[in-house]
Amino acid sequence: MLDFLLRIRSIKRLNVTFELSLMLKNDDLKAIGAAWPNLEYLSLPDNSSSIIAPLTFDGLYPLIQNCKNLEKLTIRINCEHRDMLCFSRSGSLGNLMRLTHLNFCTSPLHPYEDELI
Repeated sequence: MLDFLLRIRSIKRLNVTFELSLMLKNDDLKAIGAAWPNLEYLSLPDNSSSIIAPLTFDGLYPLIQNCKNLEKLTIRINCEHRDMLCFSRSGSLGNLMRLTHLNFCTSPLHPYEDELI
């Protein structure tokens, strides 16, 4: 289904809800960013909690870089992979900050051992 949607280049807002788990990969977010540079709103909620999402913060990088107008993002990612250094090293953390709504659904997020009190 994603391949079909990527052919529609004028998409600015997309909200797709699935009954089953949506197993997007980092390369899928790269393709979304390349296909829809005018994207303002992307909602691909996945409320499953039993399957670890294959998406990571590294996958968000090309989406954030290519979609300069992106303000609202709902997507499930694997927050256990703390690879946000890709944003700070590349100077694109500012691009991430333009988001006004960010929802990681049921993404697992656990503190590092050195962050525990």
